[in-house]
Formats: sequence, C-alpha cells, structure tokens
Amino acid sequence: FIPLKKRARIARGKGGKIFLSLHCNASKNQRSRGAEVYFLSDAKTAEAAEVAKRENAVLDLKTNGADSSRLDPELDGIVSGLLSTQFLKESQDLSALICMEIAQTVTGVENRGVKQANFYVMRGTMGTMPSALVEMGFITNLSEEKRLRSTAFQKKMAEAIYREGLKNVAAGAN
Repeated sequence: FIPLKKRARIARGKGGKIFLSLHCNASKNQRSRGAEVYFLSDAKTAEAAEVAKRENAVLDLKTNGADSSRLDPELDGIVSGLLSTQFLKESQDLSALICMEIAQTVTGVENRGVKQANFYVMRGTMGTMPSALVEMGFITNLSEEKRLRSTAFQKKMAEAIYREGLKNVAAGAN
C-alpha cells in the first residue's frame, strides 16, 4: 500500500506526464454498480462529494486526524482551486476518453460517466500534469466484487485505461 500523500509525489518525482489513480468504489446500496472516472475540480453533485469525502477520509484514518503537513482548511481550498485549474481541460478530456474506452471495450460494465470532485490524491500532483481517478466498480456489489477479483477483468480494464493514457502522452500531454 502506498499512502495517498506519497502517490502523486512519486509521479512528480519521476517526471510523470499524466497521473492515474485506480480505485474500487463502495456504497451503502449493494446494488450500486459500474465504473466512473473523476477529474480534479470542486464536486458538482452531492454523490461526487460523498465519494471524494470517503476516499479522502483514508488520510484522516492514517493520521488520526493529526496530519501536521496539511494546510489550514481555508488555505488548502485556495491552493487546491489554483492547482486544479492548470490542467483542468486536459484532465476532463482524459477522463472522458478513459470512460468512453472502458464503456466500449470492457463487457458488462455500466457507464456511470465522468464526474468531478476534490480528491486529495489528485491534488498532490501540484498542477504539474493532467490527472484522473478511475472507480473501476463497486466492491460492495457481490457480482462486481467477484469480477474485480478476476485477472481477466483486471487486464481488460487496465488495457482500456492504458490505451487512452498512452494516447494522451503521445499527443504531448505535459
């Protein structure tokens, strides 16, 4: 396990051209299903805000709420807003292409669309590259959990994500 705080730092340190964060979603509704792709921006829906809140909560669990390196909430919001706008269009386009590729090539995956939310893991790129967070399915849905464990499904999903990521790098994404 690589902590959220360290993931984007690794990408920045290696001169990454795009940042992709792969996740498995969860919901209180065990019938929730499908894949969705996020780009970094303020959440436009309550559902997107809730997903980001759950993902970001991992940070508080790891530090018991005492992460001394985090900025104060007001300053953190200003910095986050500035960082998210640098590659906003590229991140939105990347997310849309990944979402479309998954929907077209990975059989049986419901397309939940592209959404925007304020994920801590993507803020860590510090505005140095386009980023996307892919929720590949719901571990709280028994049939999706089984599929998420399947090597064949993992490979199909990875190939779909890779194809669009590679196209973006080849096209000159900073």
